[in-house]
Amino acid sequence: MTTDKIIELTIISVSSLCAVISVIYAYKMTLISKQSSELSYKAFEENRNERKLNLHYQFQTTIRELQKQLPATVNDKNYNPTIEEKRIISLYWYCIFDEWYICKKQSEFYSDLWDKIYVKGLDSAFKIDAFKNRIEEMFEKGESSFMGFGMEFKSVLNEICFTATKTQLK
Repeated sequence: MTTDKIIELTIISVSSLCAVISVIYAYKMTLISKQSSELSYKAFEENRNERKLNLHYQFQTTIRELQKQLPATVNDKNYNPTIEEKRIISLYWYCIFDEWYICKKQSEFYSDLWDKIYVKGLDSAFKIDAFKNRIEEMFEKGESSFMGFGMEFKSVLNEICFTATKTQLK
């Protein structure tokens, strides 16, 4: 074997070895990148879930605070709210609008809160005459346009009311 041939084979061997090392290095970097992406995605999902829980907590806190201001007789069939209690019930409906608007109009990410949780809670509200009557009054008297979504919001509530009570809103 000639010296030129030995040099040529050495260069080929070194080049091949460098190529193999480059492939191994690229593979390792791909694995590290994949792990980093998975960790980033997990952190992103945890952050999104935390935001969802925080929003839910804020809504529930607001509703609980309103409920505390109503008398224990609020669920009685013959309950007749005072003017101040009607105002509290109105605030309840504004909170329900906020839930619907944020969950269904602002972000699909929150829509499952409305579909799986908040709609079910409305069943009991529509079974309390004072609550049903108050939202009907709010729509009839045009007390709020619900940020321009009043008719759409009423349609949504009407479906929920019918499911809960087999009656529609006035």
